[in-house]
Amino acid sequence: MERPGGGFDWSSLHNSPFELSKTALMNFPRSYRDTIPGDLSLEKPNSDGTVSTSLTKVVMLYKYLGVIFDLGLKWTLHQAKVLATATYWFSHVWRLSKSATSLSSSNKKQIYNTVAVPGFTYGAEVWYSFLHKPEHASETKGSVAITNKLHSVQRKVAKAITGGLSTTAGNILDMHAYILPIDLLFCKLLFRAAL
Repeated sequence: MERPGGGFDWSSLHNSPFELSKTALMNFPRSYRDTIPGDLSLEKPNSDGTVSTSLTKVVMLYKYLGVIFDLGLKWTLHQAKVLATATYWFSHVWRLSKSATSLSSSNKKQIYNTVAVPGFTYGAEVWYSFLHKPEHASETKGSVAITNKLHSVQRKVAKAITGGLSTTAGNILDMHAYILPIDLLFCKLLFRAAL
C-alpha cells in the first residue's frame, strides 16, 4: 500500500480514497502455535505533501460482506448467525400461516423460497461444505451440524405449509410441501455458484 505505485497511489489516481478507519488486520495461522502479529502502522501521503500515520488493529474475527470470518475459518459464529436468521424467517412464515386470513400453501411456499431461503443461505459458497461420505468412511463429512439444525427448523415451515401433523416425518413434509431438503438446497446453491 505504501510503495510507489501501490494502493495509496492507486486510490489518489482513481479518486477513490481508502477509509483506513474501516480496515482491520486478520492473520490466518496454519497452527495454533503460530504467533499473531501486532498492529500494523501505515503511513499515507496526503495531497498537501504531509504524511498521516494510521494504526490498523489486529482482530480475532471480522464481518466482511455479511460473512463472519474467524482465525481458524471454522465458521461457528457465522453458522450461529445463519441459524438465527433461518429461525427468524421461519417464524414469520409460520405466523403468516396462523393468521385469521391464512395464505394458501402455494403462497406460503413462495414466501419461503423468495424471502427466507436467500436470507439464510447468503454466502453459502464461502462457509458451507456439501455433505459427502468418502469411500470406506463411517461418518458423513461437510457441514453436518448446521445442516441438521436447519433441517429441524425447516420441518416447522414444511408443517406450516402443508398443515401436516406434528408426528409426520420431516422428509415427508418437505416432499408434500414441494420444497428441497436442506442438504439438497445447499448442494443446488453450491452447484449454481460453481457454474
